[in-house]
Amino acid sequence: MHDTYASLNHATRSRTDGPPRGADPHRLVAIAATTVGQHGVRVHCGLTLIGAGGVPETVAATDDIPVRMDLLQYELRQGPFIGTPLPNAVSIADLRSYEGWQEFSSRCATEIGPRSMRTVRIPLQGRTTGMLSFYSSTPSAFGDQDGEKIARFASLMIPTADALACDLHATRTAFPLGRTNRVGKALKMVARLHGVTDAEAFARLVRASIQLNRSLVNLASHIIWERRSTADEPTSHTRGSGGLPKPPRQDLSPNRLPTTVTLVPPTKQRPPLVHV
Repeated sequence: MHDTYASLNHATRSRTDGPPRGADPHRLVAIAATTVGQHGVRVHCGLTLIGAGGVPETVAATDDIPVRMDLLQYELRQGPFIGTPLPNAVSIADLRSYEGWQEFSSRCATEIGPRSMRTVRIPLQGRTTGMLSFYSSTPSAFGDQDGEKIARFASLMIPTADALACDLHATRTAFPLGRTNRVGKALKMVARLHGVTDAEAFARLVRASIQLNRSLVNLASHIIWERRSTADEPTSHTRGSGGLPKPPRQDLSPNRLPTTVTLVPPTKQRPPLVHV
């Protein structure tokens, strides 16, 4: 256990491939997922930010499960990340028999897969709230001993979550897409257009995010923006909604994300081919 926390401490203090400064958030949630839960039980972990608009946005995850859980909460307006005040912690042993958030709980177990979940609030600066979540398809996957582990992971992730909150605010300003779960929407776009599973679509997004050294939310926002821009053609506009300038055009739309694609970050130089 000491080695795990040492690895997490090192990850939060060293720059790896990941946005926007500090640690790679995908690596952090991966480390956390391997430590929490009963022995031999697979755990999915996600880091979610909820801003002033109340939209839960997945900024890092081990796989597609946390993204789909966040998206379902937003679609139903039901779940631990919806409403105020947000809870400091949530522990559900079996979503199938849980009486709260009945539609959300039922659809989690039947459509997405998780039966048990634990979440803890991450205190951040400003008006954004961070939530660290753990899910498992095994009922009662998290015991009393996991509470301390989860609280410690949440504390260690504060610097990275704060940096991602700044990136989220900047991305929403640059890409005024309204109130929407951006990563979840982009995931569904990629999955639908390429005929792949949500898991494969998410894996492609993460690979592109790491390759381009851009946050998952920023990449997702650009994909959605490009799709909207393509739908609007041939009409040409120089300014986006709210009078904000449109970001530079980039080859990031999902219909250009087959198996090999050139993804162009906001620079004048084109990067090498990215395998997604």
